[in-house]
Amino acid sequence: MPFKVRGMNLVVPLMSLCSISEWDQDLTQIPGQPDWYMGVFVHRDQRVVVIDTAQLIMPERLEKVSERRQRGSHVLIVGDGRWGLACDSLQSPLTLGKDDVRWRRGEGYRSWMAGTVIDQLSVLLNVDALLDMVGHK
Repeated sequence: MPFKVRGMNLVVPLMSLCSISEWDQDLTQIPGQPDWYMGVFVHRDQRVVVIDTAQLIMPERLEKVSERRQRGSHVLIVGDGRWGLACDSLQSPLTLGKDDVRWRRGEGYRSWMAGTVIDQLSVLLNVDALLDMVGHK
């Protein structure tokens, strides 16, 4: 599922996506959380921690933490349904073949990046690595 957040084009594999929720409610703030932590909301009777996706993966592209968004258009719910990726807009779903992606080689830097969707100039997210960054396990 392609989406945009703060000018970045990202793609979440559909197999990693639990649900999509319109962002139509305020988040409950919890003091003392990291910069990427936006708050919690309830979706289908479950608490979902909303992640500022851009702040987590590319904090160097953001000017100031104080300019954090209060609300986007949707939350992409991933993992076991307890984590949500904030997004500004959704794009039309894509069907990708193996050759449509320039796959990341090696370990280390930017483990959250599985590869680049060539035609879309979008980053294909490795959701498991992204959730490891936030201490999911």
